Amino acid sequence: MAIYACSTGTGGIWRLLKQRRMMRGFALAIVLPALAALLSMGNDGCRINLAGHVGKDVCLSCHNGILAPDQSAFPISVHRTLECEACHGSGLSHVRNGGRGGLFIRNPARDAFPKHHQLCEACHPTQTLQYLASGHATSLSVRCTDCHDVHAHAPTRLEFQDNSLCLHCHADMHFPSEAAIEAHTFHSNDAAGTGASRCTACHMLPLDRTLQAAGPHLHAMIPLSPQTTLDAIAAGVSPAPVNSCAGTAGCHDGTVITAPTFDVDNPRHNELLQILFEERYGGAPLDR
Repeated sequence: MAIYACSTGTGGIWRLLKQRRMMRGFALAIVLPALAALLSMGNDGCRINLAGHVGKDVCLSCHNGILAPDQSAFPISVHRTLECEACHGSGLSHVRNGGRGGLFIRNPARDAFPKHHQLCEACHPTQTLQYLASGHATSLSVRCTDCHDVHAHAPTRLEFQDNSLCLHCHADMHFPSEAAIEAHTFHSNDAAGTGASRCTACHMLPLDRTLQAAGPHLHAMIPLSPQTTLDAIAAGVSPAPVNSCAGTAGCHDGTVITAPTFDVDNPRHNELLQILFEERYGGAPLDR
């Protein structure tokens, strides 16, 4: 803006300089925010923050199944409240390089096995601790993401209610036939129907008796004997925690009229079940 000098009388020069300083301040008030906004944009036009994060919308604009692997279901997934970069780290360099070959971004699936669980542990410490004690972890064979697709809405990659998830691996290892399953469970094989012989009903018990479907489940992958419930009752725990023979919703609770009913709060029932448990399984935890 041009400013022309003129005769202003006493104090005129001061007023002119003051006006010039005010104009400079006004210009800076306009220019500096615009400059800051410009500096917050990557070379690709993506807005970034101080951590070099570009945000979920930028990630999903490419991960649509056309330009990159499809993760379009992520906004309705169980992890929808998280940003992609909470697990994958800064995406700025990845985006600036066109995402070629999955470079310049963390892919947790490529983490070394002893460390792969650390991202999950940040939000799921209890389940991770249980998992680390399981045969899945100690055998260095099953990662969290082998069972869980963190980008999807479903809780597991395959259906667990019909045993598809577990039999995807264990059919070749231990249970190649329906007869083999029934010999192991001492129940008929109707996982998808009545729930009989459903792997998770015995091996992944609910940890919250009042919130069984949506609450956390045991990730140690071992059945709990009725004795664990008896010990809890003796210690004054109420309501009594479930075990692999009683207390789980839909399992020996009267919902299946052809199956006997057991009351997990009844010590006598648990004592009888413990005898049966030891007779069939030797009382030892089964981690298979």
